[in-house]
Amino acid sequence: PTVGAAWRRNMGATALTLRGAYGRAIQPPRVGTRDNPWGGRSPSILSLEPEQQEGIEVGADLRVGAGAMLSLTHFN
Repeated sequence: PTVGAAWRRNMGATALTLRGAYGRAIQPPRVGTRDNPWGGRSPSILSLEPEQQEGIEVGADLRVGAGAMLSLTHFN
């Protein structure tokens, strides 16, 4: 699941948006194949533990008029 929020401030023809998000993901173990001693291919579990990932993202967007926009984003 992911959760995020944004705050926007309009100042005439200029708008500033500050945003942030946090997310977590889980991927189940993958099953691949490998050569077996009898000349065929057998299923093998490449990873017994599920992969887990989590991260944050923060950023700012500055829009000036109808034609210019500057965006900065940091994530891990």
